[in-house]
Amino acid sequence: GITALQAGATAAVMRGTQDMKAAIRYFRKDVAENGNQYGINPDEIYAAGVSAGGFIALHLAYLDQESELPSFLDMNATGVSGGLEGNSGNSGYPSNVKAVVSICGAIGDSAWIQPGDEPACLFHGTNDNTVPYGSAMLSVLGMPVTDVDGSYSINEKMNQIGLEHCFEIHEGQDHVPSLTSAAFADTTLSLMTQFLASQVCGTNY
Repeated sequence: GITALQAGATAAVMRGTQDMKAAIRYFRKDVAENGNQYGINPDEIYAAGVSAGGFIALHLAYLDQESELPSFLDMNATGVSGGLEGNSGNSGYPSNVKAVVSICGAIGDSAWIQPGDEPACLFHGTNDNTVPYGSAMLSVLGMPVTDVDGSYSINEKMNQIGLEHCFEIHEGQDHVPSLTSAAFADTTLSLMTQFLASQVCGTNY
């Protein structure tokens, strides 16, 4: 059966995803209604995150069909109502992004990733003891929460369907090595910059 921890963690990811979508809608609304005070291009919006933020960026992009929502998730519960888009505000504007960056994140099910979906840039340590590198049980404070598909499994699915992406393997590293290692921070920043530049400017930038 579904544990309370699994249900709670799933709802938390859904709430975070809905909130990130509302933030994206906010910027598009600002362009349309408030003179674009942030000076953004609404066609060049990307979602990026580290660890839990990586979960949210990935779910924002690939959990994009009502049929993909886990059957045990009560979408009428306080905080998660409003379907995939949620009720966090700025309705009437799209919440899609052009591509995603996930640093040590994971997704509930890599089957949600389909041909034509957004490109992704993935980073993950092979010895990540917080968020699984492949398909495994996510644990919090030593307690099993739910099965997830980490960057290795996402990479496999994207290879299988021919979806544009890059995958940087941090061999032998634990969770988010770029936080503690200048070398990994430099590599991560460099590759992320190259990926985003290619998305904005084309592959021959």
